[in-house]
Amino acid sequence: MKVLYIGYYREPTIWGQQCVDTARALEEIEEFDVVVRALDLRPNGNTPASIVGLEYKPVEGAEVCYQQVLDDHYVGSEGIFKHTKHITDNMNIIHPDVLRQKYEPLNIEGATGYKFYSITDGSRKERRNLDGIYSQFIIDGLHSASNATYTIFTSNPEAVQKDLAEIDDVKKTINTIIVPIESTEVPLPQIHNWGDEYINLTPYKGSGAVSSQDFGYHAQMAEFFGRRSWMGMESKKFNEWLENPVAYDLSWRKTGMTHCAEWWEANKEYLKKGVLDAQN
Repeated sequence: MKVLYIGYYREPTIWGQQCVDTARALEEIEEFDVVVRALDLRPNGNTPASIVGLEYKPVEGAEVCYQQVLDDHYVGSEGIFKHTKHITDNMNIIHPDVLRQKYEPLNIEGATGYKFYSITDGSRKERRNLDGIYSQFIIDGLHSASNATYTIFTSNPEAVQKDLAEIDDVKKTINTIIVPIESTEVPLPQIHNWGDEYINLTPYKGSGAVSSQDFGYHAQMAEFFGRRSWMGMESKKFNEWLENPVAYDLSWRKTGMTHCAEWWEANKEYLKKGVLDAQN
């Protein structure tokens, strides 16, 4: 069956990476012959090498049009294709190849020992629950740890600095580093490859680690890289790391890779079912 996939896969963002991996998952389903076309949100975007060959294939003969786009960008395809499948969310689908790549180690001055870290756009207060994070550090006895640091990667350092200024200095005893970052500057997987324990600043609700697009994706990727996600709960891995950092890293990376492979196969089944259901 020929399937046309439409998405934002040229975007240098989390959403763009999700679209790339969705296209790759569809391609791996034996029953599908996949063609891709991009919706460009900005000029001069590049198609990733992993799916560029799918762009050269003709659309003619496609029976299903699979669109992973926002409602405002939905392309009416009724009457052109037999069936249309429209989804407006990302699925935190991550190709195992993301974990297998070799990433240059980050060199962040002052970030030593056990590296707690967060990634945030800094645009909304509830996504920067820093006061609660520092309170939890104290509860867990990590506030005075000389062999641990907390690094915040953010595209809005001014907003994060403002939040930090509002927190009582008594709480801010763990060494904190703010790193300005844009998604186009450093591959986000490189950050997860660098850190030791990810702190999700999104409020922990319901499904938790996958409760929102950007931050759910990071929590999922952190797990796959073997970086345990700490979400306002007791950090249980710090002492384990202290005992043997190398063994800790190898053990959790192996576990993360296994989970990623299982998640990848489950998502392919989900995608396959979605396309087949579109025909009914």
